[in-house]
Amino acid sequence: MDLFDIPSTVKYLKLSNFDKVISKCQYKLPENLYSLDMCKFNKKFTKTCLPKKLVNLELYFFYNEWIKPGCLPDNIKSIRITNMELTPGLLPKNLEIVNILCDYIKINSIPENIKRINFELSVKNIEKNSIPLK
Repeated sequence: MDLFDIPSTVKYLKLSNFDKVISKCQYKLPENLYSLDMCKFNKKFTKTCLPKKLVNLELYFFYNEWIKPGCLPDNIKSIRITNMELTPGLLPKNLEIVNILCDYIKINSIPENIKRINFELSVKNIEKNSIPLK
């Protein structure tokens, strides 16, 4: 089965060995996708290639592409992010849960409405005031 053959009714998708560029034209993800788990994915993507209804995104150790601030859809509530420096504007504003496997967390990079932060490995450098306190 090719990626473009996945029915639009699919809500959860795990792409274990998929490492192709996702675009609007080729390898389009189902519009109703709720959760996307990309184990060995390591290609750049844009905000327009991720479904608007996506709530959960998991990127693993293989992912080492730079994600531009504002690229992740605002509706993502939960994310697992690895191998990159967390910088301001990278994480969606409505994010509630973040699983971090990153080396560096810059100031103002964690959204203010975050409810849970999981550090899955040791973080080498967390800048002062990078985690919002309420």
